Amino acid sequence: MAEKNTQDRIKQLEKELAETKAALADKEMLLDEILEGTLAGFWDWNIPEHTEYLSPTFKRMFGYADGEMVNSPDSWQKIIYEEDLPKVFETFNAHVESKGEVPYDNVVRYHHKSGDTVHVWCRGKVIEWGKDGSPVRMVGSHIDVSELIRARTEMERLIEQHDLIIKGINAGVWDWNIKTGQEWWSSRFYELLGYSKADLICNYETFLRLVHPDDKALVQVAVQDHLQERKPYKVEFKMQTKDGAYRWFESSGQAIWDEQGDAVHMAGSLIDIHQRKVQEKLMQRNDELLRQTGSLAKVGGWEVTLEDMQPHWSDEVYRIHEVPVGEQPAIEEALSFYPPKDKTKISKLLEKAIEKGIGFDEEFNFVTAKNNPRYVRSICSPVLNEKGETVILRGVFQDVTEKKSQEIALRESLDILSEQNKRLTNFAHIVSHNLNSHVGNIKMLTDFMQKARDKADFEQYLGMMRDASERLGDTIHHLNDIVKIQNDINRSRKEVNFEKVWDDVLKSLNGSLKNIDAQVKAVFEVKSISYVPAYLESMLLNLTTNAIKYREPARELQITVKTYKEEGSIWLSLADNGLGIDLKRHAKKLFGMYKTFHKHPESRGLGLFITRSQIEAMGGEIMVESEVGEGTLFKIRLN
Repeated sequence: MAEKNTQDRIKQLEKELAETKAALADKEMLLDEILEGTLAGFWDWNIPEHTEYLSPTFKRMFGYADGEMVNSPDSWQKIIYEEDLPKVFETFNAHVESKGEVPYDNVVRYHHKSGDTVHVWCRGKVIEWGKDGSPVRMVGSHIDVSELIRARTEMERLIEQHDLIIKGINAGVWDWNIKTGQEWWSSRFYELLGYSKADLICNYETFLRLVHPDDKALVQVAVQDHLQERKPYKVEFKMQTKDGAYRWFESSGQAIWDEQGDAVHMAGSLIDIHQRKVQEKLMQRNDELLRQTGSLAKVGGWEVTLEDMQPHWSDEVYRIHEVPVGEQPAIEEALSFYPPKDKTKISKLLEKAIEKGIGFDEEFNFVTAKNNPRYVRSICSPVLNEKGETVILRGVFQDVTEKKSQEIALRESLDILSEQNKRLTNFAHIVSHNLNSHVGNIKMLTDFMQKARDKADFEQYLGMMRDASERLGDTIHHLNDIVKIQNDINRSRKEVNFEKVWDDVLKSLNGSLKNIDAQVKAVFEVKSISYVPAYLESMLLNLTTNAIKYREPARELQITVKTYKEEGSIWLSLADNGLGIDLKRHAKKLFGMYKTFHKHPESRGLGLFITRSQIEAMGGEIMVESEVGEGTLFKIRLN
């Protein structure tokens, strides 16, 4: 009976043990599920026996199935980072020696089955001690904190990056709780203004008090626009530093708004931009000086990038072209400002600059967009790449109209002076020759009078003296007429009608022309000219008189007068069918004083000399075409 009771008891205990094991298995499963949800693994270490229970979640944490990792301390010691294992034992020893007072708590690294690194937060506690005080059993957990570590590392990196950026831009940082009005300024914020934290009360009112009076409204409007209309807040202004001086700063920031749309918080930075603003002001002043200099010198810059062949002009180049600033012409349109001859030359110079990298410095004729003629100087300097190829044409463009006009005027003045000097020299020779001849003749007659043998000889020499004196008087009169022409150069010009002057000439010679039945024809294509009236009348009178004097008696005299325009100049011509002139013999002395080429009682050789003097004094020229027995044509360029 007792034996039967014992067996029943054993069966009962076995049943209870089985139920207990089942309950423990269920609890272990439940614990494992809980740990799985918390990314944690459980372990139970029997220290004397060197065995250790490692939960399935512990093993999965490192990429292993439950059956792939033996429940032993050796399993986790094989996959822990070798350099982290000493730290584990150091923490364990400290925990044991303090009888649990020092917690077993550290973060170590494990090698995942895939090769990745798993950061684990390991916590444990000895829960059973031997009689000798040695640890017997220790339990604990492993929590995967890899994401947390990575997040912390990234946060540290961002913080370090932020700190470096702040240091790099030399910025002070500010933070403003708009709801409470509380503010915070970084140490650098105070330093930028020359203050310490103890010197200033950190609030918005203090900030505004330091802003320059001229900029205060600008700052306030910028803040309000950001808080109320969410416009970007970035503003430049002056603030007073501790030494009393004002410096330029840039403040930027960003607010946070609540669900009702009210700004609740704002943070930002303060950057010292004083040197930049000073440089900007200096550059603006230099740019203005350069612009004014360019405007005064009428010089600007230009550039053509060969990649797009689009010219780029400075404002002064636009003004020289009389084109609105910004309305940039293309290359072909820009070349159209030049006359065909200069346009061809510029095109060749540009080709040479592009193909051979050779620049140029030339002056050209030029017509602006408003049709105003000018002279311009264009300088080109090619920019080459490392291969020696032209990539950019860059240069200077200058209006040199005034300088060129002065050069032309100077050249014309020199030409006039040269011509006047030539005429003056020629006049001096004439005066010297003619007066010396008369003086010599009078001196000789005086000697004869002194040696006269009787009264009859004396009277004869006296008569000859009178004749010589009259001829001397005539010569002086003629020379005076020539001097008068030179002095009349500066006489006022008037608008002279050719037909009116010609009618006056015909009236003066009316009797002579009728006496010989001369035929006169006039064709005035150009009706008038700005000229000295007396000169024009004198020219026509002298040439017509010569035509009458040197007519061919065997035929009717025909005289033709014309005016016309050729190559921008006004021309006057007078043709006759008279005796003509042998130009091979007389061309060089044709317009000389007292030079005659036909025997005529009234020929004095003075008319053509005076005519040429008048024409040249007015800046013109006279030419002659003639054949002996055929007639003569005088062509006069009047301007």
